Amino acid sequence: MACNRPLLWQSFRSWNGNSAEDFRAEYISSHGIFLNAIALTGHCLISKYGNLDKIAELSSLDIKRYSPTFEGRCIDKATGNMKTDATAIKLTAIRILQEVSCPITPELRALEKQHFPANGEQTRCATTLELLTSEYPDMSKEEIEDIHEKFAKVAQERGESENSNEFMAAVIIVLNKWNGKPHMNVRSVRGSLTDVLDVKAD
Repeated sequence: MACNRPLLWQSFRSWNGNSAEDFRAEYISSHGIFLNAIALTGHCLISKYGNLDKIAELSSLDIKRYSPTFEGRCIDKATGNMKTDATAIKLTAIRILQEVSCPITPELRALEKQHFPANGEQTRCATTLELLTSEYPDMSKEEIEDIHEKFAKVAQERGESENSNEFMAAVIIVLNKWNGKPHMNVRSVRGSLTDVLDVKAD
């Protein structure tokens, strides 16, 4: 069952009759690994939005020690023990960022894919524009908007929504093929997307 208040920090000493020791045994929000993940999450939110407003959206996040939400991230699947390594911090932060629908960096996306290959849908950004912004953090806003217009144009030509699951999946495949080097002309974007979408249709 998820928490009905953000991370259960409002009453640290006693919550629902639990002592501090019981609280720590039942929830992960007082453990160092989770606090480090929250710090990384905050850094990502400030970099992306300039504020921490989305933290309020964590009220429904399940932070119980034995829930499956953070299994394999900050909780060892085999033993149930809390992890403490840097990879665990990043994987935990990724899950928190997913909860607030914040696009993750290519580095974090690659890490998620490595450890949770079946979770591609969760790591997907909400829109094609967000995906491009996340994929090319060094490009200017104008450059991102320019390449986004080309993807949107191809989607419109095909009568598809640029933010549909199918089209977004095709965009991710195309970006992976481009390997960090975006194609800036619409013919190349059209060709790359057509190759992927027509294969998926077959």
